[in-house]
Amino acid sequence: MYVSDLLSKAEHHPFMISPSTMQSLLQNLSSLDPKYVSMELNLFAKHLPAIRAPMMEEDLEAQIEADRKLQEELRRSGFGSGDQSKKRVHDDRSPMSSEQGQLLPPHSVAQGHHCHPANS
Repeated sequence: MYVSDLLSKAEHHPFMISPSTMQSLLQNLSSLDPKYVSMELNLFAKHLPAIRAPMMEEDLEAQIEADRKLQEELRRSGFGSGDQSKKRVHDDRSPMSSEQGQLLPPHSVAQGHHCHPANS
């Protein structure tokens, strides 16, 4: 079955399809025919809630191991290999008051005071 092959491929290549697109696709497939869920249970469970029974305390160790393996696989594929010192690497925005580089108090930014130099 063609859909089964695509689902299997998607499961073995994380982020080949964006997570939001994957979730939408899986929701639609599940609605179309619930048999798809049983064909790729792990894939559906990763993206959709309530596919599996709720996790119990005794399941935690197995989940920790599965998460560790996923992180390892992602590192091997090059995900996250860049500079991790900033959460937003290209985000240099900060609430500056003027050319002097002084930070505005948080309430000033919230009230709409922006970083424009005074008009002369």
